[in-house]
Amino acid sequence: MAGMRVITVLGTNIEGLCEFGADFTPHVGMQYSEIDCKDMSIGLKQIEYVRDIQDYIDAQYGGPGKGFFRIVGDPVEAREVIAEGKLAVIPGLEFSNLFSCNLSWNPDGSEVRHCTKEQIDSEIDRAWDLGIRQVFPFHDVDSALGGTGIIQEFLNYVGFYSTSGFWDLSACEDGGEGESFFNNAGITLTTGNVVGTDPLSETILSLTQGRLPVYGPGRQCNTRTVTDLGAYAIDKIMKKGFIMDIDHAAFRSKQLMLDYTAKTEPDYPMVSGHGGQGGMTNAHVRQLIKQGGIVYPGNKNGYGHVQFIE
Repeated sequence: MAGMRVITVLGTNIEGLCEFGADFTPHVGMQYSEIDCKDMSIGLKQIEYVRDIQDYIDAQYGGPGKGFFRIVGDPVEAREVIAEGKLAVIPGLEFSNLFSCNLSWNPDGSEVRHCTKEQIDSEIDRAWDLGIRQVFPFHDVDSALGGTGIIQEFLNYVGFYSTSGFWDLSACEDGGEGESFFNNAGITLTTGNVVGTDPLSETILSLTQGRLPVYGPGRQCNTRTVTDLGAYAIDKIMKKGFIMDIDHAAFRSKQLMLDYTAKTEPDYPMVSGHGGQGGMTNAHVRQLIKQGGIVYPGNKNGYGHVQFIE
């Protein structure tokens, strides 16, 4: 009624945080085995619920196809819905373990990837058939596909609980901030000095016997970038035709993703729906827009958005 005509609805989850809650929070009448925390499972269920919302709204407006809330599968369909004065809805997925590509670290530092190329192919088809059209290849925790953009220290604990390993970080290029940055990269961490003051950090301290990583001074960025399996997934995402969001990827992954998507003819456009979250330079932004993409500044709340527009 206010004039909005297109919206992206993302199935989202943080698997490690959910698992921590399942392990340490009492659930009356519910066993741990009954709690679904898996990113891909939760995300797809949420999108199935979006379809239920469409059916419900249709029922209020007289039957199938008559409601204002219309899930769309391509630009042509979206334009038709918009022209009718209805709301075009684009389903998407935003979580770390896209296509169930979880990661585990062994004590010797070697990694275990919990997905295969064949699994990625199957999950891509399943997501597409459900109507999903936008995906984040990376999110808050490192995965078998690559590294996360570093945005808050708390997620290092969540990542450890999920993968049995802390972030491997090094100083961000150009200090991670300044006039050349559209969105600052990395953060300054204090992990080695943390004293447990909440259930998650207390659990991590117990599991590690207090042996936490100590990072260098200044803003630190993830050394883990796009893995070979991640490059395979990105290629499949492009061939299928998903909208791909560059945000939440590790800062050092951003240029890799931009250069990889520039190999097609024409360039494969990406979007930055969170305003370069995880770190993005002005040069990244210029290249993304030149390749046909869109950058939407993240302002956190309505007041911030109004201030930005003014």
